[in-house]
Amino acid sequence: MKKLNDEQRKLIEDNYKLIRFLYRRSYTRVCSWEVFQGLGHEAMCKAALGYDPSKGKFTTYFTWKIKQAIEHYFRCNNYDVRKANDGAMSLYTPIEDCKKKEITILDTLQASDNIADTVTEEIYWEEKINKLPDKIKKMIQLTYEGYGREEVAKKLNVSRSLVSVRIIEFKKSMGY
Repeated sequence: MKKLNDEQRKLIEDNYKLIRFLYRRSYTRVCSWEVFQGLGHEAMCKAALGYDPSKGKFTTYFTWKIKQAIEHYFRCNNYDVRKANDGAMSLYTPIEDCKKKEITILDTLQASDNIADTVTEEIYWEEKINKLPDKIKKMIQLTYEGYGREEVAKKLNVSRSLVSVRIIEFKKSMGY
């Protein structure tokens, strides 16, 4: 790295508090203070060396440099993590033995006492829903996604009262 001249050193001294400010404002959850401080020192020196006053403020240029340093740091470190996790199973990996419904590892972790009962119950409700007409299934799906009855009615070109009646009937048939 090149040596800093007096003007560049002055620039670093005047803006040194910016490292802590940026850490507290934006990066406390991203990395530890020690890591950020080291990256900040390096980025501050690089910013001081490459700064051109005619192109804008030093603080803006330094902020850009620190972002670059952090991205580079995580790109390099995450490579090691990805390499270590290579071949690891996701929680969403399906279990091979299940024939009727695809079960993931996460399902087995969330299940209460008996996984077989949970799967059987899910299959029962799925079959019951599949017997419904497509329009009612769509009403239920849109309601489940958070749409109001008015919005569901507009999307399906039916009245709001029809949507309400069908949803209430469905809930009663399910035991709610």
